Amino acid sequence: MFTRIFRRRRAARDFQNEVQAHLAIEAQRLRQEGLSDREALLAARKAFGNVGRAEERFFESTRMLWVTQFLQDLRYAARTLRRSPAFAVIAILSSRSASARTPPCSVWSTPSF
Repeated sequence: MFTRIFRRRRAARDFQNEVQAHLAIEAQRLRQEGLSDREALLAARKAFGNVGRAEERFFESTRMLWVTQFLQDLRYAARTLRRSPAFAVIAILSSRSASARTPPCSVWSTPSF
């Protein structure tokens, strides 16, 4: 599971190569039908559709998106806290003192009839 998340670059590169190969094959077929090189490439791209959207769909289909986004959030939080250590200390102390003062919620553990 985790290896699929961290192999993102290779899989994305493979998909990009596959898209380019598909476009080249389609352009070649259109050239054989009599279109110029430029017209064939444009027609192949038009027939394929939005390449960026296809890459997004591929990325979304091959990942557990919530894990990827969670890891991105953790990296962003680490960068932000590294840039301003004073804020990091205040944030950590505030969250620790708030969690220490909050009593555990017993609503879920006792049935109310």
